[in-house]
Amino acid sequence: PATVESTSEKAKELEKPVGEALAEQSPQLVARPPPPFPQRLQKLRDNAAYKKFLYIQINIPLVDILQEVPKYAKYIKDIVANKRRLT
Repeated sequence: PATVESTSEKAKELEKPVGEALAEQSPQLVARPPPPFPQRLQKLRDNAAYKKFLYIQINIPLVDILQEVPKYAKYIKDIVANKRRLT
C-alpha cells in the first residue's frame, strides 16, 4: 500500500505546472534582525579601512608642504621643540 500512495503522490507532483514547482523549491528568505551591538561591526569595517590607509604613500617634499600650509609649520615646530617630552 505504501508504494501505491507514493506513486500517486509522484503523479500529482508531475501534474503541477512548472511555475508552482519552482516556487515550492525556492528557499524562503527570512528577515534577519539587526545586530544587537552594531558598534562592534563598525569597528571591523574601520579597521579594514585603516589598513588600506596605512599602505598609502605620498611623495611630497616636507618643505613644499610647510611653505603652502603655514599651520603645519607651526605644528611641526612645536613637535620638534617638545621632542624630549614626547619620547
